[in-house]
Amino acid sequence: MSFPVVGLVLLGGVMRVALVQMRSGADVAENLSRAEGFFRQAASNGADLVCFPEYFVFYGPDHEMAAVANEYGQSVLARFSQLAKEIGCQILLGSVLLPEVGGKCENTSVLLNPAGEVAARYIKRHLFDVDLPGKSYRESAFLVAGDAFVTAKLGQGWTAGLSICFDVRFASHYAELRRAGANVMFVPAAFTAQTGQAHWEVLLRARAIEMQSYVVAPAQAGFCTPQKECHGHSMIVDPWGKIVVEIPKDAGEAIAAADLDLTLVENVRRSIPL
Repeated sequence: MSFPVVGLVLLGGVMRVALVQMRSGADVAENLSRAEGFFRQAASNGADLVCFPEYFVFYGPDHEMAAVANEYGQSVLARFSQLAKEIGCQILLGSVLLPEVGGKCENTSVLLNPAGEVAARYIKRHLFDVDLPGKSYRESAFLVAGDAFVTAKLGQGWTAGLSICFDVRFASHYAELRRAGANVMFVPAAFTAQTGQAHWEVLLRARAIEMQSYVVAPAQAGFCTPQKECHGHSMIVDPWGKIVVEIPKDAGEAIAAADLDLTLVENVRRSIPL
């Protein structure tokens, strides 16, 4: 398979990160096949780390999520662990549904190292329970929230801070990650089209500026289900708040990549000590 590569940007940095923008649906096998194609293409283009969006394995009816977690959760981890090891490339599984006692599941980001080992596992802390005009949504009806802040070493001086989607509205979450040493924050998302148009870019840039860190945000784009339209606009923002690379929503499924420069993080933090 071949997918469009959007806006390859070279900054002369030490870690090349690839974003994967998807439009995942309810067909798990099809989602995984496309994701594997994206991963192989991004890795062949020199990515050190490939990042997938939230719900990239399954984005379908809420009442099916627990069953998907039980049937596919562990096999998804095994499949991508083998891929990471085969290619020798890190993977951020933006979110995988994993089973939890009580008939619910955990919306979990999993970072795999180049040996295919689990380097970090983060369960979404802030669940999307909202009442929008004409629409209500309750992630707490089928998900269990996590309670831990998670960071992980990526090598070459980089420390990842993990988050998922709705977490981006809580600056305190990222402050904890920075205090733990994070200098690149990951925000895999399935941000709604309704809120995304007003808030997505603003929040990502704010988190980057406040934390003086890169923000890497792979996203779902378009109608994943007839009822769920996602904003897309996957992007990487640098620690000065500049959008380094962005995938337009109308690009659909695509890859974007950039080289992250640790020197820029250090210079920004030295220039404006916070």
